[in-house]
Order: sequence, then C-alpha cells, then structure tokens
Amino acid sequence: MQLHAFERRFELRLPIPFREYLGLASGMARSDTDPDLVHFWTLDEIVTHLSEPDSRAKYPFLPFADYSIECYVWALPIGPNGDVRDSVCT
Repeated sequence: MQLHAFERRFELRLPIPFREYLGLASGMARSDTDPDLVHFWTLDEIVTHLSEPDSRAKYPFLPFADYSIECYVWALPIGPNGDVRDSVCT
C-alpha cells in the first residue's frame, strides 16, 4: 500500500521522519527480528492492526515495532484530528 493511500484510508497525517523511514525501510519480514529481538513492522502489519474493529478508539497509537513477539510495542500517538505525533511510546 502506498503511503498516501494509507494516510487517506485511515485519515492520518504522518510526521515527515516516519514517512521517510517507511519509504526507505518499511519494516522486516514477518518472522525476522534483529539480534535484540526487535521486529520492525511493515506497512502491511500496521494496516492489519489499524483495520481491527475499534483499534484506534481502544489504542490511539500507530505501532511500528515490537520486542520479543509483542511483549512490548513501540508506537507513535495519534491525535484526535489524525495527526501522528513524532514521539515514541511503549
């Protein structure tokens, strides 16, 4: 999925550094992790999460990485108007 289509579909505005990251790397293969057990999500994995019913209401965050099979998830907060903040949360 293209970034513009992603932003339109989910009514989001991504911060420029995160857009650049997705444009360059766009995550890892589903079962891959780095040596520290961190898995960086692909855009498709992010889409799957945001497509779950009420996911944004329950979890107003855009996940982009996890540790040890989702033991911890790193995410960017989503503001009420769809602006994704450039501030990482776990």
